[in-house]
Amino acid sequence: SLWFGTELGLLRHERGEFSMAVTEPAPLAIQAVAELPDGRIIAGTSTGVVVADGASLVPYDLAGEDVGALLVARGGELWAGGTGALVHFTPSGATRIALPGGSKAHVNGLAFVGETLWIASSAGLYRFGPSDSAPVAEAGQLGQESIESLLVDRSGNLWIGTPSALVMRTSAGVLSRHAAEDFV
Repeated sequence: SLWFGTELGLLRHERGEFSMAVTEPAPLAIQAVAELPDGRIIAGTSTGVVVADGASLVPYDLAGEDVGALLVARGGELWAGGTGALVHFTPSGATRIALPGGSKAHVNGLAFVGETLWIASSAGLYRFGPSDSAPVAEAGQLGQESIESLLVDRSGNLWIGTPSALVMRTSAGVLSRHAAEDFV
């Protein structure tokens, strides 16, 4: 199955057919989609995390929070990004981790490169490594530019999507920027 987040709910494509799972009583825009280790599909919305249950989406966690990013780590632990914070779900419970400076930045994407969690937000790029006590703003060429998306390729490069460019960060930390006009 392939799942898509839409303004009206979760869209599923399977065996050439499309089906929709929606929240009741009114549809919610889906901002993030992830598959839990047990096979359940969850989605981030402006009112928390929901889980697909047949043709319906039912509340799962983080009620009332604007969840813009979800990531299931290799060990099966769930990370959720909202406004100004991350939430790390482990078998022993959930831990809230604030972004620096009481940030009201909205988390748009999450990606692991090795042991480091990269955080795309409306206030820039953050990293959170195993020895960090809190996420660290990644300064440099990106500054506080809004980061819309993240992707890790097979070589371990981190691709960073901004409103005006695509940036590749190599495992050595070298950034190469590709402006929108480079793709026309």
